[in-house]
Amino acid sequence: MRRWYWIMALAFLGVYCASRKPVIQLGGFDFEYDGEIYRIESMTPNFLVGYNLLILEKDGAPVLKAMDREQNGQIDEVITGSLSREQADIIYQAGIQAGREKGYIKTKIVAREYRTSDRSYDFVLVTYILAVGDVYNQFTVVDRFSVRKRAVLIDLEANGILDQWKVGDKAIGYYQKLYKEVLDKGLQEKRITKEGGYYIVVL
Repeated sequence: MRRWYWIMALAFLGVYCASRKPVIQLGGFDFEYDGEIYRIESMTPNFLVGYNLLILEKDGAPVLKAMDREQNGQIDEVITGSLSREQADIIYQAGIQAGREKGYIKTKIVAREYRTSDRSYDFVLVTYILAVGDVYNQFTVVDRFSVRKRAVLIDLEANGILDQWKVGDKAIGYYQKLYKEVLDKGLQEKRITKEGGYYIVVL
């Protein structure tokens, strides 16, 4: 199961939206790494996937700002500063560990996840609706006879078309056929909806 890493709320902001009220939870904590004081800040809406920021300030100005867009425990982008993404991620991992030890870090299971199978494969489809960024789907295909054989592909616009793969040994057209079958099955089972051109796994 996939987990999001977020920080215990320090403040709450309410925003009215039709018949429901999204709540944005803001949190943060400081930690020391290699003689510097860093901060991890978290923004977590209850209807979207929030994000975490890794921040280092000097003289009141940010010299490092890096983002974990999906709260999945990995830095995706360095916004400010000269560190590489990999270097920033090392510091971020140390911060997450420090946060766990102090009780600041909580985890929650990704809710928009649809699992199904056929005779040959197990499938996992996860929809990410990001607070910063767009909607996208991640499609995982696991060989039922050899769990080490798996493919992970991305539908960048959640429009039913696979755009890229992270892992996989077959042409994307092969996985596209499987993806369509899973989408159709999910729609039929009402575990997936199609809204505004987006295929979205139901909460």
